[in-house]
Amino acid sequence: MVFRRKVLLLSLIICSLSIIYAASFFFDPELKQDNELYAWLDERFLPYADAIEIAGSAGNIVFTRKNNIWVVSGYSNFYQKIIDYPASQNRINDLLGALTRRGHYPVRSELLDKYEQYGLGANASRIIIYGGAGLPLLDLYVGYIGHTGQIFLRKSGKQIRSGEDIFTVYTENGKAYWFDLRIFAELHSSAVQRIGFIPPEGFGAGLYYIRNRNFWINENDGSVMPEFESIVRSVTETHGEDFFPVDAYANADWMNFGSIGMWLDDGSYRNITLGTLKYNHMGNAVEGNAGAVIYLALVPDTGLVYVLSEWTIRRIWPQALLQ
Repeated sequence: MVFRRKVLLLSLIICSLSIIYAASFFFDPELKQDNELYAWLDERFLPYADAIEIAGSAGNIVFTRKNNIWVVSGYSNFYQKIIDYPASQNRINDLLGALTRRGHYPVRSELLDKYEQYGLGANASRIIIYGGAGLPLLDLYVGYIGHTGQIFLRKSGKQIRSGEDIFTVYTENGKAYWFDLRIFAELHSSAVQRIGFIPPEGFGAGLYYIRNRNFWINENDGSVMPEFESIVRSVTETHGEDFFPVDAYANADWMNFGSIGMWLDDGSYRNITLGTLKYNHMGNAVEGNAGAVIYLALVPDTGLVYVLSEWTIRRIWPQALLQ
């Protein structure tokens, strides 16, 4: 009988401890906070976001939303007006998705004097989302990466948390990562009804092709071009490797070797001017025989000059005109 009482008492103690332990997850605020999924930005605030500032090792960049499109705006001395440079909408949507997606970000410290220790001081990389009257919806500090690959993060004036490193890809990449490097954004080859490859004046006649339903005709000799659609697609889908405002090399001695003009089905006309420029190891334009050669594409509609690879030039410019 005594033995049975001891067993019953021990069972009651174990059961009580189990209940207390389980209840601690529900009633201990700190444990509950660390075990719940956490998001840095409430997705309900996204409609109010009208600017994004990113500060990292590659410098600062600011995106603004105009007509629901994210752009980087800057004044062009060459065109004497504000130019909206094309941002990659997919990249920015990925960033906003990462900020609003709930994940495991346990609290590591609530001591403000620990910020520098975790790389979260005044010199930390930051992602700031602005809304409405320029007030920040989020000011996220991105700190050091720990030995386990977890990164330390905090909101402005808040506790230090850690989690999977999904943010340094946004703070540490340069401008080429963020911009839409398509020369003809949103242009599909099916919209092109006529295309011309036009050398500079005095360098002979150009090559012109016109669409006739499902095939192309060479206007110069009347021949049918059954595979020409792939060439038109190469032009409309051309990507640059980098770009800069035309102001940067407005007075440089670059050699124009032709232009590509396209007449579209809505009656509009699009064109680019192709050329080469010599530059030195510092990235500055040079004259004469010194320096390496880069291929450039000037897009009048945007006020941008794109850097193209030699491989891209050979895809979009007829070989007969390269001789």
